[in-house]
Amino acid sequence: EPELRQLFYNLSKQAERADLYKVLNACSQIRDHFQAKSASSSSSSSVTLQKGFERPIYYCLLKCFGHHGYVKEAIGVLEDMKSYGLTLDIESLNFVLQGAVVAGSQEHVEDVLEMIQQLGPNPPTEGLRQDSSQHLIEQEDPIRVKSSEKEQEGEEGKLDGEDGRGRDAVILPREMTRNWTSSTYSILMEHCLLNHNLEYGLALMASSIRSNKPLQFEAMLKLIWMSIHAKEVRLAAELAILTEKETMRNLPPSSWMNILRACSEAFYLPGIELAWQKAVVEGLLIPDEGLVLSILAVTAREGCPQFSRIVLDSLNPSPISFSSNSSSLEKVMPSNNSGRFGKRSSPSPTSTPQPPPPPPPKGKITLQEWHLSPLFESQCVGRDFEGAIRTLSIMKSHGHQLGPNLIHQLSIACYKAGKIQETFRKLVEIGRDEDPLKGGVDISSVNALMSASVWSGDLDLAVEIYEVGMTLYDSVRKDERNPPPPSVPKRIEDRCLVQPNLETYHILLSGCIDHKDRKLGQRVLRDIVQSKLKPNEITYERMIILCLTQESYEDSFGFLEQAKMEDIFPTRKSYEAMIRRCHGVGDERWRLLYDEMVEAGYRPGRSLRDQLGEDAEVKDGWRG
Repeated sequence: EPELRQLFYNLSKQAERADLYKVLNACSQIRDHFQAKSASSSSSSSVTLQKGFERPIYYCLLKCFGHHGYVKEAIGVLEDMKSYGLTLDIESLNFVLQGAVVAGSQEHVEDVLEMIQQLGPNPPTEGLRQDSSQHLIEQEDPIRVKSSEKEQEGEEGKLDGEDGRGRDAVILPREMTRNWTSSTYSILMEHCLLNHNLEYGLALMASSIRSNKPLQFEAMLKLIWMSIHAKEVRLAAELAILTEKETMRNLPPSSWMNILRACSEAFYLPGIELAWQKAVVEGLLIPDEGLVLSILAVTAREGCPQFSRIVLDSLNPSPISFSSNSSSLEKVMPSNNSGRFGKRSSPSPTSTPQPPPPPPPKGKITLQEWHLSPLFESQCVGRDFEGAIRTLSIMKSHGHQLGPNLIHQLSIACYKAGKIQETFRKLVEIGRDEDPLKGGVDISSVNALMSASVWSGDLDLAVEIYEVGMTLYDSVRKDERNPPPPSVPKRIEDRCLVQPNLETYHILLSGCIDHKDRKLGQRVLRDIVQSKLKPNEITYERMIILCLTQESYEDSFGFLEQAKMEDIFPTRKSYEAMIRRCHGVGDERWRLLYDEMVEAGYRPGRSLRDQLGEDAEVKDGWRG
């Protein structure tokens, strides 16, 4: 009848919406319809539902009760079904199981699973399957085991080993799961998610594969989320790949973003690279700055400069190149007749520089030191020394402070890799590049290579790096230090050369101390005076120690007095070095130096007091 068909259609629609009130109202309308038919019938027999029409009504009621967690009411519907003469099937019990899961009743969950197990080997599954969206998902997006019967039997043998160990330890018993459907697995996966039970969820997935039952797409998403919650990031990434491969559906970009964040917290680089491609590149999601910094910390530790640049581009695509193709090395290397500390010569300009880079687009984040420092560290760990030099230049041109610990990383990396000469050639290439956007180096890069050369014992190379380095273009141009009027066009002549700092000369003095080269030390001192740099306590310390390496060490006393005349406190290392030398050769002036050091507030070290053979008095106000 059209009227009855409309009533059943309305009941099905309200059940899909899980509107319990309207479902009960629709059931009442169907009851009233048959009661009216029975009253208007001329015969004495009452009008009843045709066989098979009553089960969809029970399904709709069970579906609503299960959705809202009314497990007791759902069990009452089951009892009414049995009293009406209907046999229970797996679909009706799945609805009750869902209600038990939503209600959080472990007791009812176990009872329903026992009822499912007692259905028999071939439980009835008749009813309205097309009105459930879950069954549509089952048919469209299952995880299917694509294997022949022979392979399937072999896999079952692996899963059900006779030894009771290994993989079968996480597989549920066959007697328990023989009547389960994909909906059963999905409902139990929801139960695992609510209880954060990853182990049981993996057992459900393994049992589903063994039974060759379709596993729903949403169930796999829940399993992935449980893996993330349990900090099993590698498992989460592998499950995500498996889900996309078997279901032929892509995970939502938000799910990949969750995997990306979890992998960054666990320092799992393969998962970071995979999730970045899925969430940011393909999913077009924009990571926040905190997530980017977390990823950069991982790439810095693992030494992945290329991926670091990709991550930084998500914050602010930089027009500055971090690396470039190498040109001919013979054209940029210095000639062999250049003497030590010779006259500086500027490279002849041959091309017109490009205009300065445009400002970053609106809404983009300006790269700060905490963004570029991880990139520099990853380049040092990954031995991308050319990129590290360019990164230092970019940081300096942006006004960032380059600390000694940052420069120390490049020195250590070059020294351990044994590529000082090769890195020096790259330094010269970049420093003599006339393109203002790509060329120019910072003095910190020169200092880093000089330190590596001194550590390797090659003082001549350190001096050569110093000489050539002072002829290279600086990453900061003259017009950036003293901006000209806007009407004046920028020229190549406006670029300045690299200027040494005190650290440059301190590195050379350290090499002179190692080689006891007093003559070179005097040349370094003259260069300091010519550069109009003011020596500090470290400068005098290096000169004093250098003088103590010579047979005649009288000049060390002169440098000590000169430092005090310039209101520079000599360091404790300076005093101790002089005391050790004087005491070693029997020079009694060590006593005056010792008293002066104590009066200056320095505490003599234990090794020095042991060498002197007496306890040194520790006065108040020592410097430490």
